Amino acid sequence: LMALAEGNERRICEAAGVSAVLAAMDAHPKHAGMQLLGVAALMNLASDKDNSHLIAMCSGVEAILAAMQNHPTHVGLQLLGCGALRRLAIITSNQEKIAKA
Repeated sequence: LMALAEGNERRICEAAGVSAVLAAMDAHPKHAGMQLLGVAALMNLASDKDNSHLIAMCSGVEAILAAMQNHPTHVGLQLLGCGALRRLAIITSNQEKIAKA
Protein backbone atom coordinates (compact mmCIF):
# COMPACT_ATOMS: atom_id res chain seq x y z
CA LEU A 1 0.00 0.00 0.00
CA MET A 2 2.88 2.36 0.68
CA ALA A 3 3.84 2.19 -2.98
CA LEU A 4 0.48 3.70 -3.92
CA ALA A 5 1.41 7.07 -2.42
CA GLU A 6 3.03 9.30 -5.03
CA GLY A 7 6.81 9.12 -4.96
CA ASN A 8 6.99 6.17 -2.59
CA GLU A 9 7.80 3.72 -5.40
CA ARG A 10 11.19 5.35 -5.86
CA ARG A 11 11.90 5.56 -2.10
CA ILE A 12 11.00 1.89 -1.60
CA CYS A 13 13.37 0.82 -4.36
CA GLU A 14 16.13 3.05 -3.09
CA ALA A 15 15.77 1.29 0.28
CA ALA A 16 16.32 -2.14 -1.37
CA GLY A 17 12.59 -2.85 -1.51
CA VAL A 18 12.83 -4.88 -4.72
CA SER A 19 15.49 -7.13 -3.20
CA ALA A 20 13.39 -7.64 -0.06
CA VAL A 21 10.30 -8.55 -2.09
CA LEU A 22 12.24 -10.98 -4.29
CA ALA A 23 13.93 -12.57 -1.25
CA ALA A 24 10.54 -13.15 0.38
CA MET A 25 9.15 -14.65 -2.82
CA ASP A 26 12.21 -16.87 -3.19
CA ALA A 27 11.96 -18.07 0.42
CA HIS A 28 8.29 -19.07 0.07
CA PRO A 29 7.68 -20.26 -3.52
CA LYS A 30 4.77 -22.57 -2.61
CA HIS A 31 2.94 -20.01 -0.45
CA ALA A 32 0.35 -18.53 -2.81
CA GLY A 33 -0.39 -15.60 -0.51
CA MET A 34 3.26 -14.58 -0.31
CA GLN A 35 3.60 -14.84 -4.07
CA LEU A 36 0.44 -12.80 -4.58
CA LEU A 37 1.69 -10.02 -2.31
CA GLY A 38 5.14 -10.10 -3.91
CA VAL A 39 3.79 -9.87 -7.43
CA ALA A 40 1.42 -7.08 -6.37
CA ALA A 41 4.32 -5.15 -4.84
CA LEU A 42 6.44 -5.58 -7.96
CA MET A 43 3.54 -4.44 -10.13
CA ASN A 44 3.10 -1.30 -8.02
CA LEU A 45 6.82 -0.57 -7.99
CA ALA A 46 7.01 -1.07 -11.76
CA SER A 47 4.86 2.01 -12.30
CA ASP A 48 8.14 3.96 -12.10
CA LYS A 49 10.35 3.62 -15.21
CA ASP A 50 13.62 3.38 -13.26
CA ASN A 51 12.12 0.77 -10.97
CA SER A 52 11.08 -1.29 -13.98
CA HIS A 53 14.69 -1.48 -15.09
CA LEU A 54 15.77 -2.46 -11.58
CA ILE A 55 13.09 -5.13 -11.22
CA ALA A 56 14.09 -6.73 -14.51
CA MET A 57 17.80 -6.52 -13.65
CA CYS A 58 17.18 -8.25 -10.30
CA SER A 59 15.38 -11.23 -11.92
CA GLY A 60 11.93 -9.87 -11.17
CA VAL A 61 10.56 -11.14 -14.49
CA GLU A 62 11.67 -14.65 -13.61
CA ALA A 63 10.20 -14.36 -10.11
CA ILE A 64 6.84 -13.24 -11.47
CA LEU A 65 6.76 -16.06 -14.03
CA ALA A 66 7.81 -18.63 -11.41
CA ALA A 67 4.98 -17.48 -9.14
CA MET A 68 2.51 -17.80 -12.00
CA GLN A 69 3.83 -21.25 -12.94
CA ASN A 70 3.80 -22.51 -9.34
CA HIS A 71 0.19 -21.38 -8.83
CA PRO A 72 -1.53 -21.86 -12.21
CA THR A 73 -5.06 -22.04 -10.77
CA HIS A 74 -4.79 -18.95 -8.56
CA VAL A 75 -6.77 -16.47 -10.64
CA GLY A 76 -5.76 -13.41 -8.64
CA LEU A 77 -2.08 -14.25 -8.93
CA GLN A 78 -2.42 -14.84 -12.67
CA LEU A 79 -4.13 -11.47 -13.13
CA LEU A 80 -1.56 -9.58 -11.08
CA GLY A 81 1.26 -11.44 -12.82
CA CYS A 82 -0.03 -10.36 -16.22
CA GLY A 83 -0.42 -6.80 -14.94
CA ALA A 84 3.12 -6.75 -13.58
CA LEU A 85 4.56 -8.11 -16.82
CA ARG A 86 2.54 -5.57 -18.79
CA ARG A 87 3.98 -2.72 -16.73
CA LEU A 88 7.50 -4.09 -17.10
CA ALA A 89 7.01 -4.50 -20.86
CA ILE A 90 6.54 -0.76 -21.30
CA ILE A 91 10.34 -0.57 -21.19
CA THR A 92 11.69 -1.79 -24.54
CA SER A 93 14.70 -3.54 -23.03
CA ASN A 94 12.39 -5.54 -20.74
CA GLN A 95 10.27 -6.82 -23.64
CA GLU A 96 13.01 -9.14 -24.90
CA LYS A 97 13.68 -10.43 -21.37
CA ILE A 98 9.97 -11.19 -20.90
CA ALA A 99 9.70 -12.88 -24.31
CA LYS A 100 12.72 -15.11 -23.63
CA ALA A 101 11.61 -16.16 -20.14
